[in-house]
Amino acid sequence: MRTHWKLAFLAVALPAALAACGSCKTPEADAPPATAASFLPAKGRSAVVVPDVAKLGRTARALEQTRLAGLAASALGARDAEALVAPVVRQLGFDPRTEDGFAKSGLDGARGLAFGDDGAGGQVLVLAVSDAGRFDAYVASLAKRFGGDAKGEAIYSGTESAPAKVPVVTFSAGDGAPRLAYGIRDGFAVIGTGAKAVESVGVALARPRAESLDADPAFRKATLKLASRDLYAWLPGGIGEGRARRFENGVAIGVTLGEKGVNVRLLLPQGPLQVAAIHAMGKPAGMELAKLLSADDFLAVRLGGEPAAFLPALDAIAPRRLLSQLRKAGLEPADLLSQLQPGAALGLELNPEVDLSGGLPTDPAIARTNPFAFFRVVLVAKVKDPAKAAAALETFASNGSSFGMRVAAEGPENARVYKATYAAGEGMTWGLVGDTLLATGGSDAFEKARARLAAKGPGEGFVVKDPAARKIFETAGSAAHLDVQRLTAALRAIPSSAYGIGGFRLKELMDTWVSLLGELKGVTASLSIDEEGLIVDADLGLE
Repeated sequence: MRTHWKLAFLAVALPAALAACGSCKTPEADAPPATAASFLPAKGRSAVVVPDVAKLGRTARALEQTRLAGLAASALGARDAEALVAPVVRQLGFDPRTEDGFAKSGLDGARGLAFGDDGAGGQVLVLAVSDAGRFDAYVASLAKRFGGDAKGEAIYSGTESAPAKVPVVTFSAGDGAPRLAYGIRDGFAVIGTGAKAVESVGVALARPRAESLDADPAFRKATLKLASRDLYAWLPGGIGEGRARRFENGVAIGVTLGEKGVNVRLLLPQGPLQVAAIHAMGKPAGMELAKLLSADDFLAVRLGGEPAAFLPALDAIAPRRLLSQLRKAGLEPADLLSQLQPGAALGLELNPEVDLSGGLPTDPAIARTNPFAFFRVVLVAKVKDPAKAAAALETFASNGSSFGMRVAAEGPENARVYKATYAAGEGMTWGLVGDTLLATGGSDAFEKARARLAAKGPGEGFVVKDPAARKIFETAGSAAHLDVQRLTAALRAIPSSAYGIGGFRLKELMDTWVSLLGELKGVTASLSIDEEGLIVDADLGLE
């Protein structure tokens, strides 16, 4: 088992370092060239494919020079980005960020890498070879770390139904048990570890191209849809085991790294009935509501689609006790969602009057730590029937004690505003303004939100500054945007007095940490739905 972990480390370490950093068969004349994925099984449990490791290395070398890489290194206890990557380079035995590093090891970084299970419980690593002699020397040094000092040869003879004769190079321990094995075909080396290393390597080298991952229609369709990427991950059976398994139709992940940022895309295919059920979630909506959020919000979430379509997600993530109490109060979650028009917006702003004299909270439970002491929150949605919605809000308020809060009502009956308090202090404030539902937390948040709704003037509310991020935020079915520059500005604006005694030193420390985020523009996530299922994107933008 330990050797499997070591092999997994090698496969992950190559892309991770970059991000931190015998029986030769001649292919048929009309057959496409082999790829690293040609040696993985079509029906394996998982696979990682890096089409061009050298290209990823060059990008990583550039990213190492950013302050963001320095922040990551500092968070992990390293002196700098180079110190963070150095142990990985030592473990690999070469520097994957340089062309010279690949050449000295006999590897062709431009032809890629693949890692995955072998279909029989083991794992294999596939690397492109440019120089067989240098590669053999590299693997020999690698094998010593696995306890394999004695070099030998073995023949994989296949099975009764599929006989084969595949030469495999082995590296064994003193007891004769193989610790590592490899074989080469079509310019690619397959490496396996452990007692069944010879079998793992032999099966991979003898596998017909038509039965490989590279020829699997589902994998090819997913990679085509993901387009050109620096890394692909493939989980054909979904995530989890048994009853806890999710996304049984598979998960495909594509990662792209560049000097201007990182993009991660997830494809979550669904069956026809599932697509029909969730299709209503995919329609863009709520952009006019997002503009009602505060211009100082550093996080904005816009939910599109028909609210009732989000009921399964609500059932999955909402506390069971909350849903149970709502039902006891006669407020069925499905009915509440059905009263909303498509689209909703949520904004989060740092409380400018935050008091940090008592230090940062160590207990995240809202029963003991009031989040509104640190943040202002605004939720905006439109209702279909104001009278019916007002009745639901009144019912919720009258059952406040069931939710651990005291609720006070203010204003006339046709414009009632409800303010809650609970054990940790001030709670939510909510009410209807015409057909607009406002729910807020934090001092003056409701009054400010109501003023923005009344003004409706240009430039009064939230705007995504970066053009590329703004396009995603406005056009996706649902989206969220974290404006790091806005957040850092708010953190810098916290006065020394807010930190209490010795606050000036704490402020200096905070400003130093915040300065490391200067190159990070923001993070934008989006959810869309097409005829095949869910598409989730996450973009990290760099200056």
